[in-house]
Amino acid sequence: MRRFLLTFVCLAALSGGAFYVVSMPRGYSVAPASSGVLDLRGADLRAGVYALAGEWEFYWERLLEPADFAAGGLDGKSLIWIPSSWTKAGYPSFGYATYRMTILTKDAEELMIYVPEISFAASVWINGALVQRAGRVGRSRGEEITAKMNDILNLPTRGGVSEIVVQASNFERLFVSGLRFNFLVGRGSALSRVMLSRRASVAGISGAFAVIALYHFMLWGFRRGRDEIIYMFFAAAGLIVSIRFLMESNSLLIYAAPAGARHWMRAYLALFVLYTVFVMLFTLAAFEVRLSRVMRAVYATAIPVVTLAQFLSPPAGYRFIYPLYLMFVITVALAARTLSSERVRNRPYLALYLVSLVFLAAWAPLAHILFDSAFFIATLPGNVFLMLSQFVMLSREYYDARRRARDLAARTDLYHRLSHDLLTPLTKVSTNIQVANMYPETDHGRLAKSQDEIMKMAGMINRALLEGRDGKDEDE
Repeated sequence: MRRFLLTFVCLAALSGGAFYVVSMPRGYSVAPASSGVLDLRGADLRAGVYALAGEWEFYWERLLEPADFAAGGLDGKSLIWIPSSWTKAGYPSFGYATYRMTILTKDAEELMIYVPEISFAASVWINGALVQRAGRVGRSRGEEITAKMNDILNLPTRGGVSEIVVQASNFERLFVSGLRFNFLVGRGSALSRVMLSRRASVAGISGAFAVIALYHFMLWGFRRGRDEIIYMFFAAAGLIVSIRFLMESNSLLIYAAPAGARHWMRAYLALFVLYTVFVMLFTLAAFEVRLSRVMRAVYATAIPVVTLAQFLSPPAGYRFIYPLYLMFVITVALAARTLSSERVRNRPYLALYLVSLVFLAAWAPLAHILFDSAFFIATLPGNVFLMLSQFVMLSREYYDARRRARDLAARTDLYHRLSHDLLTPLTKVSTNIQVANMYPETDHGRLAKSQDEIMKMAGMINRALLEGRDGKDEDE
């Protein structure tokens, strides 16, 4: 039990550490803006990086340009907190709007601004110049072209004042509307350090899972037995998680197909469904559970429904994550079903896997609803904890299987030895007893020899049993 508790603590620490390194806001300071103005005149921008967080000016259902602000006389101004989706501020899920932020800095600052992930249509102006576009901003679904944007842009200062204007529109239910991640400002070297550390962390975690998955693919490929198919399920799930981390960190989306955000998001969701399928198959194989006809029908219906739901026309207020909740529900139901399995009893590592499965199913929707704007990859700890639990469980099961095979071989060898070594003495005893029965009054010597042989056999049996018990104690 002590070893199991130590393993659990290590897995929890690794999952929490990965979440902290990748997703927690770090490497920059936050000086909240007030009424659309961020005052950084007292900040040390040479060494530090600051987030453009706080109150931005917000103009709902208006697409304004810097010239419109210069002309003045604008109405409809409100304030919205960034980073956050405009849905959390009470606005509809689909629509268009304009953001504006004024930054006050020292004169002659050579700064750059990091534009974080924007997963819809957007246009960015800095000091009156259009510097970046993602797709085409529109006032309706027909006018809009969605895309992905993630870049570092120059932020020239004019007398210590800089203006950022962002037009945004979203009529695509696959994306969450609004500026959900922090814009960062600082010198180019400092910004690059913050970005590269995060990208390197995601690449390291994805690479580690990919290596583990390929190793288990090799194990399955060399054996290809019925019992080894569980390694294939685990390897497939590991590769999918690795790819999803890269996609969620924007590395693949931006550089591979910046204009195909909608199709990449659908591919991401399809990978999620496929990942859930392999996790279910892994669970069924690990616990040797046979589903009833009703449960097989439920799973066979739920998976296509969730997949096809990503291509249907959305009703008002609909979000892409809603159909995926069904996958979490049936995952929890499967975990509950396996809890009654005979294999779980007195097998703590199997129970650990079930705990990680329930944690993933509970954390993923919670992260999307409550923490999506606060963390870079909010679903990371659940996936990491599940994959590590699967890996530990497989390793422990492999170790137990080898130990059982070794014990069986030792017992088989013991039986062969006993049968061979006992055969000759038993033959002698049987012969002596038969002869003694023919001459019961005179042949006392044969009876004495038979008694000696019996004592030898008893000693030999005791020694063999002691050897077997000592070997068992050493394994334990």
